[in-house]
Parts: sequence; C-alpha cells; structure tokens
Amino acid sequence: MNIKYNFVEIYKIKLINYKKSNKTSKLLRVLIAISFTAFILPNTVFATGTNSSATTSNGFIDRADDQILEHKVNQILSDKFPKRSFTVASYGHSVLLAGRVATYKDKVEATTAVTNVMGVGKVWNYLSIGANEKASEIANDAYLTTAAKSRLIAQKDVNTYNIKVVTSSRVVYLLGDDAGQVKQIEAAIAGIKGINNVRKVVNLIGQ
Repeated sequence: MNIKYNFVEIYKIKLINYKKSNKTSKLLRVLIAISFTAFILPNTVFATGTNSSATTSNGFIDRADDQILEHKVNQILSDKFPKRSFTVASYGHSVLLAGRVATYKDKVEATTAVTNVMGVGKVWNYLSIGANEKASEIANDAYLTTAAKSRLIAQKDVNTYNIKVVTSSRVVYLLGDDAGQVKQIEAAIAGIKGINNVRKVVNLIGQ
C-alpha cells in the first residue's frame, strides 16, 4: 500500500512540475496517464457490501484495515479495562477476543464495547474468567504461535498467507478465509493439536 501511495505522490509531483515548466508534450502526458492506470487497476479489486473495502491482489489494504481495527478496539478496551489481560485480533472486520477478564460482567461489557466500534462486523468472544496471564505464560503462547505457524507452512495445499494465528492461554485460534482444501486444513489442525502444551485449537477459518 505504501508503494502505491508513493507512486501517486510521484505522479502528482511530475504533474506539478509539468504545469510549472509547460514543456511536456501531449504524447508524454498520455503515456504517463496510461502508465498510472496500468499500475493501479491490475492490482486492485473493489468489493461491495456493508463491510467491504478495496483490496489488492496480495491483501495489503485488507491487512492494513485489520491493523487499524485492532488498534481502535485495543484503545477502547484499554480505556475500559486498564488492567485487562486478553488478546485482540481482527480478520476481515471480524474481531477475536481471547484471554482472561476478572468477571463475567467484564466479558459481556467487552463484547458490547467492541460491537459498537465502527467497522466491526462480528465479535468472537472467547474470554474466560480468571487472573491475568503471567509473563511465562505469555512467552509460552508466543512460542506456540510460532510452532503452529510452522506446522501450517509444512502442510501441503494450505494458503498460510490467508491465515492469522493467535494463541492465548495455550489455546490456538486460526482466523482466515480461502485458506485451502478443508482436508488439508484439518490435517494441519491435527498437527497443531499434537504440539506440546497446546490445550485446544479453535478453527475460525471461513466463519
């Protein structure tokens, strides 16, 4: 996405310079316009729908949207639950809440708060009631995430680029869409379940 924006800025600079110098020929202007169109159109698909957004063929814009949404949700929940200990992940306007909160009331209020965030289409609330994770538990979750990703990469006919892996309290969550053949994904999940210390795998791919 940054490359595309940079290209637009370069094009604007060229156009400004042309207006100042007035030396560019009509043919050159046409070639610049054609080049600009050719750069943008093949790499862009425009989706329609309530939660749709422009996406590139490699998903850069969608991933940026997810990061922005995660930041918004994190900010709201941080203000509401300053001592919280749970994880926020977004994929395609759906938001996963995982980890621990102090009370059941907090769990319900977290869902309500996230649902009201502009851009959120669905909330998966897997929060549990309990004490905050310790540093050692968080480190172990990070290790399990890496191990789960490696298992997915090793699986044939699975598009790991379209899968987001999140681990919280030794539970591995898989978010994504168009990730490959169902049987192959199931085989990868079976492999992840076999990783030492993985307590459970929650498959949200295509949900």
